[in-house]
Amino acid sequence: MAKLRDIVQINSGYTSYVDLYEEYYDLAKNRGRMERYKPIAAHRQAFEKIANALNPMDRRFYFLSGSYGTGKSHLLLMLSNYFANPSDVPEVEAFFKNYDVAQNEVLLKPGETLKERKASSLKEARKSGCYLVALCRYGLNLDFEGALLRALHDALEKEESKILIDTHYQEAVRRIKDWQTRRSETHFYTNLEAAISRQAPDWTINDLLEGLEKFDESALKVFKSCYKVVTDTDFAYSKDNLRDIITDFLKNPNFKENYKGIVFIYDEFGDAIDKNLVVYSTLLDFAQFCASSTLEKGGAVIFVGTGHKGFRNHGQIGDLNAQTLEARVTEIGLQTQGMEDIIAAIVQPKKDSTEWIQDVQSQAGKFTWFSGECLRLRLFNWLPAPKINKNIIQNIEINSFAIVFYMNSWDAHLITKSKYFNLSFYIVIN
Repeated sequence: MAKLRDIVQINSGYTSYVDLYEEYYDLAKNRGRMERYKPIAAHRQAFEKIANALNPMDRRFYFLSGSYGTGKSHLLLMLSNYFANPSDVPEVEAFFKNYDVAQNEVLLKPGETLKERKASSLKEARKSGCYLVALCRYGLNLDFEGALLRALHDALEKEESKILIDTHYQEAVRRIKDWQTRRSETHFYTNLEAAISRQAPDWTINDLLEGLEKFDESALKVFKSCYKVVTDTDFAYSKDNLRDIITDFLKNPNFKENYKGIVFIYDEFGDAIDKNLVVYSTLLDFAQFCASSTLEKGGAVIFVGTGHKGFRNHGQIGDLNAQTLEARVTEIGLQTQGMEDIIAAIVQPKKDSTEWIQDVQSQAGKFTWFSGECLRLRLFNWLPAPKINKNIIQNIEINSFAIVFYMNSWDAHLITKSKYFNLSFYIVIN
């Protein structure tokens, strides 16, 4: 007697929400997602465009837009692994095996070729070297510059790297600590305490140090204000912007020895724009910097952000100078796929199994009849007849039943009733 486990395979890569930061750094969860993920057409199209960041002529600054539930976070996790690892790593191998299967399942007309970059080509492009993947955390409520620097700092910490970032934030911390160690010689530290009590009474020196170490712009503003009171000069440091800081960082011999570049991933970037955490001039300069960064110039810098609507519709970006900015930003709209593609990605029939051939394939005549009924009733009329047969009749009718039983009784006998609009029938396997 055939059982569900004998005729279907569950690919649970889509079946739950992805916490990008947590799952990327959790080895077991990350590997599991990679090995189970089967990219649908919209994801393959987006993946191909972002993978083109390896082309020296690419702009390397992407905005991935799509409504809730289109799988943006899943896709970002796959891209993070694609850039972070050479393609011979087992989980990346598994990912591209699924990618290849998904492409081979596309129904083509006679003589038609798939208008996608082959999985083998994408895999070949990443056969060697690693990129440092820096995941920005929207929940930290940092400005754009601070979010990127914090992400870079966290990535190095997670990698247990000894490479240090030289920024104006660290320089501010260094000066405060220097004043503290010399407080018996100078009055700078005492004067700083007095300035803070007057200029920012809600802050303490410890608050200031903690904020600066977390790349909090508000802490930097308080420090600059108090620094001018204490020294009667403006605080200045040679590396006080993203371009200078990252350019200097890329020159570090230890970095060059281990990485080919940096990939910044910012999920919920659109919301950060909406909350006014992104300064237009900083964003524009950084986007231009990404476009000019190449391996030949010391290392590529890539940025991928996401949003739930079009780029120009977030915050006031579109009102400022959308034409100039969009000339530097590649927006990728993640299309909503049909139910048939999502289910096909989650559950795959084992059509080569003995059980499928004996107990399901023998009912193929009924599948064809149901396909004709769909056409007669004008159901799923945006799909060609072969795709109705494969994706609707076979994948949805059987697979949707399998999904219902997956968490409850994997050994359940395949007995299901399907009702799509005016269609109603039973599939019984004994």
